[in-house]
Amino acid sequence: MPFQIWGLFRLCGFFSGCDASVLLEGPNTERRARTNTGLHGFDAIDAAKRAVENACPGVVSAADVLQFAARDAVVLAGGYGWHVPAGRRDGTVSIMEEALNLPAPSMTVSQLIDVFGRKGLSPSQMVVLSGAHTIGKAPCVTFDDRVQTTPVDPTLAPSFATFLKGQCPYAAIQSTSVDMDSTAHTFDSQYFKDIIAGRGLLTSDQSLLYDSRTSGGVYANNGAAFYRNFAKAMVKMSQIEVLTGLDGEIRRQFDQVNSH
Repeated sequence: MPFQIWGLFRLCGFFSGCDASVLLEGPNTERRARTNTGLHGFDAIDAAKRAVENACPGVVSAADVLQFAARDAVVLAGGYGWHVPAGRRDGTVSIMEEALNLPAPSMTVSQLIDVFGRKGLSPSQMVVLSGAHTIGKAPCVTFDDRVQTTPVDPTLAPSFATFLKGQCPYAAIQSTSVDMDSTAHTFDSQYFKDIIAGRGLLTSDQSLLYDSRTSGGVYANNGAAFYRNFAKAMVKMSQIEVLTGLDGEIRRQFDQVNSH
């Protein structure tokens, strides 16, 4: 369950901000976008929101519940915790097309720096936050550009390329997924170790090693420093385009806009 909740949180900030819009149910919401079909963990967020709503109705937003759940998911998976600034309000709009703002697995470093930069995040913070790929899986189709070519991507370690070809023998497979690092159920710095060894899964992962703007960050987070750096970057990311004051609302139900 920790990595399922974490998958939900990784979307924070790249759509309309950290306003829990990804939780909203509906036919044309972010939740229904093709890029989000693999999201899980909604039941856990629902249970947490119901619990706080029973204890203090109308006080804690779904956006804050998601923030606390993401922090706890990281801790349960082996990472460090961090202080979560609270007080966010929930968005009332969720648009499927905005899911296209999520960084794509085939992005270059320049594209990643631009996408994260537009959200106020530095290249070094982008590298640290990319370490979120230490948990979870990715479908074969997300790295077709690396293994379904002749020859395969030369930055892949030969043994890893052989393994990926075995898991994904032809292009466009969406039903099979591969671990995003070699300890994919544990929150650790293995993601960066794998990149250094030529075992980064996605183009957007492995390319971090070969750009002078990001390679130093890969090596700098190849150990215990990652946990501290990640916690700091998460606080920064959690403050992207939040709703406060009279903006938005405090949802009574985590996946539905209030009916007044």
